[in-house]
Amino acid sequence: MQIRYSEDTPFLSEINMVPFIDIALVLLIIFMIITPVMMLNTVQVQLPPVDVAGRQVVVMDDVISTGHTVAQATQLLLAAGAHSVDVAVTHALFAPGALALLRQAGVGEIWSTDCIAHDSNQVFMAERLAQALAQLKESAKSP
Repeated sequence: MQIRYSEDTPFLSEINMVPFIDIALVLLIIFMIITPVMMLNTVQVQLPPVDVAGRQVVVMDDVISTGHTVAQATQLLLAAGAHSVDVAVTHALFAPGALALLRQAGVGEIWSTDCIAHDSNQVFMAERLAQALAQLKESAKSP
């Protein structure tokens, strides 16, 4: 890199940008190839042999991030005749587009704990956790 300066000319910096642009283009191509592969839903949901026809079903999950697995389960349940499908989740991560995907699949209500703040929070854990910890503390004191 060479920097020249004189009173008559402003700073000039000579940096060969070609290698940087080459690297950026290679990374862009890699991401363009890898992204569709990463977005594939590799989990296959199979319903247990239970008659859900006419029933109101609640799908319970510990974590929902992309929503693909729960959406697939919802579609299968509705195809099997479920009257409705609602979702209860412990950790509502909900990546962008996940709620729309669940709604498109036919999910009605969505309830989550407040372990992760979200508009769907309906189950508040602080008091329940405090009670459980107090019981553990008491049981640890007794011989």
